[in-house]
Amino acid sequence: LGDIGKELSSVNERIPTIEKNSSKYEGILADHLEEQGHNKQLLSNCGQVLEILEVTQLMETCIRHGNYDEALDLEAFINKLTVLHPNVRVIQVLQGEAKQLSMTMQKQLFARLRANLQLPECLRIVGYLRRMGGFTENGLREEYLDCRDLWFQSLVDDLPKHDHYSYIKRLTDYHRVHIFDIIMQYRAIFSDDKVKVVGGRSLARNDSSSSSSSSSKTKTFKYADLLHVWSSRRINAYLQDLRTHLPFVHEGANLSSVFEHCMYCGMSLGRIGLDFRCLLVPVFEDAVVKLFRKHTKNALSIFGSMLANYKWPKGAGERQEA
Repeated sequence: LGDIGKELSSVNERIPTIEKNSSKYEGILADHLEEQGHNKQLLSNCGQVLEILEVTQLMETCIRHGNYDEALDLEAFINKLTVLHPNVRVIQVLQGEAKQLSMTMQKQLFARLRANLQLPECLRIVGYLRRMGGFTENGLREEYLDCRDLWFQSLVDDLPKHDHYSYIKRLTDYHRVHIFDIIMQYRAIFSDDKVKVVGGRSLARNDSSSSSSSSSKTKTFKYADLLHVWSSRRINAYLQDLRTHLPFVHEGANLSSVFEHCMYCGMSLGRIGLDFRCLLVPVFEDAVVKLFRKHTKNALSIFGSMLANYKWPKGAGERQEA
């Protein structure tokens, strides 16, 4: 009985330790059961989870094949998941990857704007850029004109310049055709509302916040019409090219042909409010004056050399005096 009592006393001493370990085991078991439940739930929703994890890969494939509508839908889906589950690490990673893919898609769209495009394609690309929401309306107009300007300038740079007469005529044809298309496309894509620039901020002309009480302040607003600025810059560059290459046109007939070609271009662009024919007159006047002076100088030089080499008959001077 004494031994049994000792053993019972030993058991009683161990009971708190056993209870502590049992509680710890119960906690570990509960964690395992909870994890097992999560795994079972994950297994039952494995297909949906895989679809979510493959969204960015599918988005990349759509961008690579030019399916921008589907890529934008997938990006919107990821943004929705981010709003619903902002603290989930996997969703945050997917959002970061989607942003990188969105930048890649934006670069591709701008690259397509730097090519020869018709109006329907331009409308689609600008629509995609608007859906992406990375630009203000004024900023989108600037980017559009910059891309079209780069494409047009690449055409001009590729023109052969060894024959100045042909270069001027082809340059004029490019301005007559492509400048007309770019301006008409711009007017079809963007509205005609002007933008008021105040302290670096742009305000729409039909802004509802404007009232009659602030009408006196609007007089100080400066209107920035991007299309007019761009058109003026292109025409100035064209006139500068004429000033550079016209002196190398040495035939009057060619100069007259170029003048008629340029005037026809100005008349054609006049249909969209870009008639620059009055600016051509001083440019060609200078070219004609320089050509006339050059030919006059050559004629006088030839005439002087002919007089110097002419063999006057003897006694011609005496007969003239008599």
